[in-house]
Amino acid sequence: MIKVRSLTKLSRTRILFLLDSLVIFLNLSNSYSIIPYLLFFQYSRTVNAGLIFIINVLYLIFRFRKKILVPYKESLFIIYIFLNLINLFSTFYMNLLFGYTMICMQLLANTTFYFLLYNCFHRYTQEYTFEKGSWLIIRGCVWLCLLSVIGSILLFLFIQIGGNPLVNDTIGMRMDLFFDNIERFGHQYFFPYVSILMKSHEIRIPFFQSEGIICGLYHEPHIVTFMTFPALFILLGRLKSIVWKLIVWFSYLLIMLLAASTTNIGAFFACLFVMMLFVKDMKKLVIPFIIVGGMFFLFWGLNFSDFLFVQDKMDSGSKDYSVNTILFAFTPRTLLGSNFLSNDYLFETSSVLRDVGYIPFALNVIFLSIFSYKLFCVIVLSKSAWVKMVGISILYFFLHSMKIAMIAYSLSYLMFMSFLLTVFHRDVKLPNTYRHDR
Repeated sequence: MIKVRSLTKLSRTRILFLLDSLVIFLNLSNSYSIIPYLLFFQYSRTVNAGLIFIINVLYLIFRFRKKILVPYKESLFIIYIFLNLINLFSTFYMNLLFGYTMICMQLLANTTFYFLLYNCFHRYTQEYTFEKGSWLIIRGCVWLCLLSVIGSILLFLFIQIGGNPLVNDTIGMRMDLFFDNIERFGHQYFFPYVSILMKSHEIRIPFFQSEGIICGLYHEPHIVTFMTFPALFILLGRLKSIVWKLIVWFSYLLIMLLAASTTNIGAFFACLFVMMLFVKDMKKLVIPFIIVGGMFFLFWGLNFSDFLFVQDKMDSGSKDYSVNTILFAFTPRTLLGSNFLSNDYLFETSSVLRDVGYIPFALNVIFLSIFSYKLFCVIVLSKSAWVKMVGISILYFFLHSMKIAMIAYSLSYLMFMSFLLTVFHRDVKLPNTYRHDR
């Protein structure tokens, strides 16, 4: 009887942990993916965020009842809340009400998401070791990333055997995620049920992108790498088999070539350099990766002139876009500024002064300083390879997010990375904070 009860309790716990991961998966999918659109059968990002907020509240009540913990000591989270509240106020004060409801819904969804992460992790580390507890938090993110990676590879193979990916072209016309690129740049989107294909005038590596640019479950090539590459370093830190690590390496190499994003390439090689410096266990893996990667290129007989797209992109509007978003975040003109989540200033479509504001600028600098300090501690000071590799995945997110600067404050992904950084930094600083007995 005791055994049956123990098994029942264990099964219930596993089901709850699975539900936790699925809710985390859903929240992370709210950052630029089409999953919420498909799940909720509607086509508005504002409605998606509102529904996710409701799900978060109901799940917190169901999961933790009256024992919901409040993360009032989490510095990055508190700064995030103040920044977004100021942004809401200045948006209303400046009468820039376009997108106001979506900003509110995103803030509510992301705030309750952080509550969910905080309470779940507290529960996990009461039962398991820090490494297992942190994996339970992270695995929902890995599932989401692998869904895009596997879908992209399947679509690439489908095209290589002669399949026609130019089907289901109504996706972009229905979902508001795609409207801006369709109207401003004339892109066309297809969704042959495994991955999105963006039909663009700009084919960067013809062998890999002959029919269009494969974007996984996202709307742009740089976004698919932005959202999926953090899982590369997490998986390398988690997997034990050298065979599986190499499979992961080359799967992501293919994603890099499919997306052909210069921001992705720069951030990836910076992380690779950091990994070789600070993670001893990974050094033996990097050399075979480089050797086999070189053979991969020779085998396919690639025209290396195709890779001049990196220089072309640096000389094109892509560089200007990145520079302008970064400059916007560091050139305040008024006290509160305007809506810093709007990027109209990039396209000169509005006569309204677009300004980050002195207070948001200062809070952003404080946020970035704390983030950088904690990231340094996690990567350099930790003695655990697992902690270092998660730190490098956060570093990748940090480097790639520079391209969108202040817009990152709308993303559930920022909440996730900030939370991971907080608990991993705490483990480096106070290694006995969490249970390590199971």
